[in-house]
Amino acid sequence: MDTNRAGHLDPRANFDPAVVAPTYNNAGTLREVLDRLEALGLPLIIVNDGSTDATAALLSDWKNQQRAVPVTILSHTHNRGKAAAMRSGFAGAKSAGHTHVVTIDTDGQLDPEDIPALLCAARDAPDAVVLGTRRRDIPGCPRFSHLAWWLTALGIFLETGCRVLDSQCGLRAYPLRVLAFVRCRSRRYGFESEILTRSLWAGVPLARVPVNCRYFPPSQRVSHLKPVRDGLRSFFMHFALTVRQVFPWPHARLQPPGPQEGEPEPQSSSVADWWRSVEPLEIWRRLRTDHFEQLLVAAALGIGAFVSNMPLGRWQIALAVYVAHRTHVHILPTVSASLLCLTGVAPFLSKLAIGVGYLILHLSLPDMEALVPGHLPHWQRLASVPIAWPIGSVIVGFFCTWIVLPFFERLFRLIPVRKSPCES
Repeated sequence: MDTNRAGHLDPRANFDPAVVAPTYNNAGTLREVLDRLEALGLPLIIVNDGSTDATAALLSDWKNQQRAVPVTILSHTHNRGKAAAMRSGFAGAKSAGHTHVVTIDTDGQLDPEDIPALLCAARDAPDAVVLGTRRRDIPGCPRFSHLAWWLTALGIFLETGCRVLDSQCGLRAYPLRVLAFVRCRSRRYGFESEILTRSLWAGVPLARVPVNCRYFPPSQRVSHLKPVRDGLRSFFMHFALTVRQVFPWPHARLQPPGPQEGEPEPQSSSVADWWRSVEPLEIWRRLRTDHFEQLLVAAALGIGAFVSNMPLGRWQIALAVYVAHRTHVHILPTVSASLLCLTGVAPFLSKLAIGVGYLILHLSLPDMEALVPGHLPHWQRLASVPIAWPIGSVIVGFFCTWIVLPFFERLFRLIPVRKSPCES
């Protein structure tokens, strides 16, 4: 992007960006971030999300000084979460006639000076969502952040087939017309992952720009992330999005789908392509490629373990093939794990699922032999507990998945790989 020596962006008639900076209790870093944003010469929309520290007074004092750029301050009466703060900022940008917004956190970890590079990419691809992408080897990065990177990357891949290895970076550029079309339900930190999945479903391209990031010492770090609460919210959000991906009805599209960086090669229905999806040597190649491919194979085994608990009899294998295809994972490990339904552990899993489902529905344990006699054929047993068994199978399937997936992910890490994209 053409810039002058002061770093100001050259205006374009059809490209009118603004910066949206949500803030909550970041008074210690906010003034420095705002001064650096002002130096870029871009309209600035600051959203005070119900801060209880000195943020309100600081913003009032900062705005009352003569500023070199248009400044809008929006305030929530109470903390509503990052997603709500960004939506308020997006609405303010739209009402001001802007075409794009750049979001940035105000905790001082991200560099405002990276914004021109994002806007350069956004101007070159005006319909794209431009993601700031951080390195994985930043000193002081919290362990929970590493775990979140891996799990959100896995969730987005299952939902879209596209690798997005940093879905949580707060520095990114959005076209406002995409935000108006793509409706997200997340209220807090899940928004930044959900918007990517739904944008990809809508055919919106993604662009990636490397950005700088730093982590302050724990004594100076201000974080409003609640690992357990926000982690559970993220898990159930990605589970719901994955279930939506499994069902075959089409997604509403803003534009025809285009190629995505990091997306797997388009799959065709040729015999050769189907053979590659079940070829053992292909599995070995993937396990040697990088740690993310190892995670995907472990996820395929976890999905197969989940499917093996469904009360469908031998049709579980067909379901495993279908789910593997819809979630973009390799078919062979998914089907292999689903074969638990044909092993000696199957009677135990089915009784456990029936017992769990019955306990949830009736708050008591069943007499299993009286409820489901062992001599009955499969479909007659299912007919005797048509609600309890499916409910229990989903719950037991969850537990099986989260035993199988972490176990094999750690096991596969013993296999040497050429390169890990999550470490580059």
